[in-house]
Amino acid sequence: MRNLRHFFVAFLLLFVATTTMAQSQSDNTQTKAVSATKADVNGDGVVNEADIEEILAIMQQENGTKYYWYVGQTNPASMTSISPVVSDNTSPGWRLIGTSVPSYSDTNMLWDGVTNNIQVDKESGERAQYFVAVPNNKIQIYNGLKGSEMSNYDTSEITIGGVKYYVYSYKSKGRVFGMNLY
Repeated sequence: MRNLRHFFVAFLLLFVATTTMAQSQSDNTQTKAVSATKADVNGDGVVNEADIEEILAIMQQENGTKYYWYVGQTNPASMTSISPVVSDNTSPGWRLIGTSVPSYSDTNMLWDGVTNNIQVDKESGERAQYFVAVPNNKIQIYNGLKGSEMSNYDTSEITIGGVKYYVYSYKSKGRVFGMNLY
């Protein structure tokens, strides 16, 4: 939806710029010629589709890519968007990392599961199949004693919003996700 909105804004800008250029050519007014020059975003001397592409590239840079990580019962492979995004320490869902993915370690964890347990099934509290998705395959799952838990998970990959996520599906069932991510 956002891309459609960006395209519409860029199209409108191109239309206004083209109309302004046509008027400036017929009116020969300096003010309208300046407006047409301002619409030449890429500076090639012509107001055209390349200016729209330049506008969209600028908008993409300003918006930046956002990275998330996920824990929940729904397999992210069936998802087409990052939703729901949660901010508490107990709900399943996607959590924002930021506009870059830092390096993590046992002293700088993405998630400290010993302190923060995510209840996988908030409805019944029963054991359930759950999934973890992270935007970097160097981020692994560890227990509280710094031991790798990766042998307890199957791995796959998905792409959502242009970002590749590594999906770890727990081979068993659990009530909470109490592992560390780093």
